[in-house]
Amino acid sequence: MTLLLTVALAAPVEAWFARSTPSERAVAATLPVGFLEQTDGHWVRVHASPQTLDRARSAGLEVQEIAPVAGTPFDVDTVLDRLGSLDGRLVQIGVSASGSPMWGMDWGDPDGPTWRVLGGLHGDEGAAIELALALAEAIDERAVDGLDERHVQVVPLLNPDGASVANRYNARNVDLNRNWDYAWDESEFAPGAHPFSERETRAARTLALTAPATAGLSLHSGATNIGWVWNHTTDRTVDDTLLDALAELYVEACSQTAFYSTNGADWYVTRGDSTDWTYGRQGTLDFTLEVSSLKTPSGSTLDGVLDAHLAALASWLAQPAALTGQVVHASTGLPLPAVMSLDGSRDFQNDVRSGRFERLAAEGPRWLTVSSPGFESVTLEVDLPTEEVVALEPATLLTLRPEPALVSKGGDGHTFIDMDEVTLTRPGWPPTTLDGPDVFVPSDLPAGLYDIVTNAGTAPRALFVGYGSDRVAIDAVTLESGIQIHGVGFGAGSEVTAYWGLARSPVALAILSESDSLITVDASGLPTTEPVDLLVDTSGAELAVVDVLGAALLDTPPADTGFYSPSLDEDTGKDTGDEAVVEGGCGCHGAPAGLMWLTGPLAVLWRRSS
Repeated sequence: MTLLLTVALAAPVEAWFARSTPSERAVAATLPVGFLEQTDGHWVRVHASPQTLDRARSAGLEVQEIAPVAGTPFDVDTVLDRLGSLDGRLVQIGVSASGSPMWGMDWGDPDGPTWRVLGGLHGDEGAAIELALALAEAIDERAVDGLDERHVQVVPLLNPDGASVANRYNARNVDLNRNWDYAWDESEFAPGAHPFSERETRAARTLALTAPATAGLSLHSGATNIGWVWNHTTDRTVDDTLLDALAELYVEACSQTAFYSTNGADWYVTRGDSTDWTYGRQGTLDFTLEVSSLKTPSGSTLDGVLDAHLAALASWLAQPAALTGQVVHASTGLPLPAVMSLDGSRDFQNDVRSGRFERLAAEGPRWLTVSSPGFESVTLEVDLPTEEVVALEPATLLTLRPEPALVSKGGDGHTFIDMDEVTLTRPGWPPTTLDGPDVFVPSDLPAGLYDIVTNAGTAPRALFVGYGSDRVAIDAVTLESGIQIHGVGFGAGSEVTAYWGLARSPVALAILSESDSLITVDASGLPTTEPVDLLVDTSGAELAVVDVLGAALLDTPPADTGFYSPSLDEDTGKDTGDEAVVEGGCGCHGAPAGLMWLTGPLAVLWRRSS
């Protein structure tokens, strides 16, 4: 069996391309280059491989290479130093390709709707990193109002490896803002071997899936504008008028000279970027903010950038939402994860743990549609601004508990489903439909908790896909003065959520103490007459404990069983190969007629390598 491993790309070089004629522009458009947001007349500045520059010259383009200029490395240790001195909640969101920790900080109500600011996707954009840190310090000094009911998170530096050497790319020479799976395109420059091939983007994805953002800003430098989606196409979104208006509000509050707003693709087209993903998958009103024409200014120039933007950022984070509220179970009052829309807007999500939501929108009467797997959808007329508690009635909830309820990403299990159609869903991720009998390969999905939707009904949040990595793993669970979760690689700011019963509403558990190898949570209030499952969010991983108070099944690294997974190693992001043999199986009890999780047969799966 041949193993195909992803290798780091050769370091790119910078150059100017001349595009003065239509034919030159047409040729340039076919070349795999990275546009660096800088033009000079008919010249455009790009990143490219030496081979691409040779192709450009052969095609008749005028090319002027730019001599390498040493950038200003960023001391990544200062991120923890500066955040650690603040009063917010420190969160390790994951680790980089070389193992450097990535840090964020939270303020406000941890159960409130999330507003997120993400900085440092490109390591050579020091102004963006500095502004994110300055914003964190301003929030901590109470210079930003309106956060009591809102959860605000700032991640100053998503690319510590690139920042430490003043490189746009990560340690594997991948552009992290071309590595997201929404409209990802291999023809982009340095997009990675496949979507989410990088630890850094997978960590940001986990952050978004576990706490969907109402609104967000992705900070960059190299230009001076704020852009709204789409970035991959000049077609407009259904929310274009709203997005345009929100961008203009930021422009009005920003004192930077020549700062302007633009649709992203109108500026230039990119594919596989972070804001298209968060809006496309989760409905987040997310913007790309270019804060400085100089990527890494210093001294008084940097001070001017910070002064121009901090007031605008404070105004942005404090703006009131026209629609607020919570989605709950009509009988129990417990929260429900839900998907919503306003008069045909892009679907957006509430908080998956608390059920609370916010939406920026124009005032006036609107129609709000709310749906949650296993519950009756509702559409109600609302007059914005308003606060609504939306109570959903159960539809057909299945008494289904798959065995095992935790499937390993190591490739040691598969499931054949003996019915016409079964779909696995989770908010923020495309549905996976299994046309039965079919085989389910857990490595095809991000780790986390999935609904099982069948033609007989729905088992919400019934199936865990394990993380399957020895970077972050659970070794044991003990029950003494709470629940002790033992393992390796846990990070600061962990969260633990319990699920049980038919509706399996999320119940956040109080964390009593945490370290890199032990998390202790309060077990009071948990039922003892039925299985209780836990989802542990820590250091960019979603880990499961099934039936924690009984015969616990733990999310551990896959054993060396000889099984072979046809997908990605969650820890390294490398392809493991193009052929797979997956053995083993699982059974299920409590299934309705027509649904069976069968064991036995050997499944041979083929996957085209990335």
